[in-house]
Amino acid sequence: MITMCMWFFFGNAVVLALGEGIDWPAIVLCVAALTVVRILPIMLAFLGSKFTWRERLMVGALGPRGTTSIVFGLLAFNALPDGRYADTALYAMTLTVLGSVLLHGGGSVVIARSLTGPPPSAGGGPGSPGTDEPDSRAVATQG
Repeated sequence: MITMCMWFFFGNAVVLALGEGIDWPAIVLCVAALTVVRILPIMLAFLGSKFTWRERLMVGALGPRGTTSIVFGLLAFNALPDGRYADTALYAMTLTVLGSVLLHGGGSVVIARSLTGPPPSAGGGPGSPGTDEPDSRAVATQG
């Protein structure tokens, strides 16, 4: 129930932000939050791990922004004095979460494919339709 209320307030912030127009500082903060600010700390956190650079980049690029960003964005908006800074904080949070929903909702498949390579072909392995080679798992369970 609390999450539904939070998304309700977020929807109101979206209407407010898009209705009043968005300044360039909020757009810059949004782009930074969805790229460098998200990816760089994850790349650093994975230093010394077994993950490849491509896998690290995928984790950083696909990390969604949502509930936490809304909570901290609303806290910043309420803590700042009314005016330009509070509005920029609210609009940046709104654009960042909305951008994340669009990017990660619709673009996650494209991002994942571009970072991991093409999907395996449907007719290439043992046990695939059109091949004479039996699937080793099926042979093991029959014997």
